[in-house]
Formats: sequence, C-alpha cells, structure tokens
Amino acid sequence: MRFRTTAIALLSVSCTLLSACGGQRIKGRVIEGGIGRAMVVSATDTRTIATTGVDDPAGDAQTGFEGVRVRLLRPSGRTTGGPAAEIASAVSGPDGFFDISVGNKDQISGRFEIEASGGGVFQVRNTIFVPRNDQRVLVLVRPNPAAE
Repeated sequence: MRFRTTAIALLSVSCTLLSACGGQRIKGRVIEGGIGRAMVVSATDTRTIATTGVDDPAGDAQTGFEGVRVRLLRPSGRTTGGPAAEIASAVSGPDGFFDISVGNKDQISGRFEIEASGGGVFQVRNTIFVPRNDQRVLVLVRPNPAAE
C-alpha cells in the first residue's frame, strides 16, 4: 500500500514538473521586419514586449500585426516522408501577440516548422527549435500591399 501511495505521489509531481499532463504553450509575437523570418528569442527581448500604452521617447517600439495565422507544423520532407502536418495554430491578437496551446507535449520536441500567413503580410515559413519557458517565438513579416 505504501508503494502505491508513493508511486501516485511521484507521478503527480512528475506531471506537474514536466507539464506533460497539461500540454505545452508556444508564445510569441508577429512584428514587421525587413525579411520574413521566424526565430526563437529571449522572453525579455524588447521586440516581444507590448507597445500599447508604452512611453517610447526613443521610438524603439514596434507595432505588431493583428490577424496573422501562426501554425505549428511537423517538419516535411526527408524526416517524415510526406507533407507538413499541422499540430496547432492561433491567430495573432492586438499588438501581434499569439499563444498556441499544444494538447500533448510529446507532439513537438526538437525542431518543428512555423508558418505565418494572412493578415495582410507575405507568408513566412521556417524550421526552428521548440522554445524553452524563458523564450518566445518572434515572427518577422513584410506587409503585402496586394492584400490590403
């Protein structure tokens, strides 16, 4: 009986520490950049911080893009033998922020593809590593005048 209680307690602690029972979240921001690219950056990177209502005398604040669909995809080609498959997606909100919830942490590990499209921007697609909790995904996009 004591073993069973200890095993249940350890399983509960493992789920809490590893977040495997609650899934995984990928947070980030879509902003304008000179070239379309997605990358993993520190959560303290100034480009991932909200600009609404911020006093910005130096003019460093960057406006985010609202309405851009950000998709997490399994890598395509040689690794999987087929086309990329969507894992999860979200649409960027005000100031360009997005928060993608992945139901099962085992669904993404190592590298995955990220795609951003719509919302008046040219499509971006890159392969990146899964960000740690102290990191964010920053998606740089170029406006598409033809989409306006």
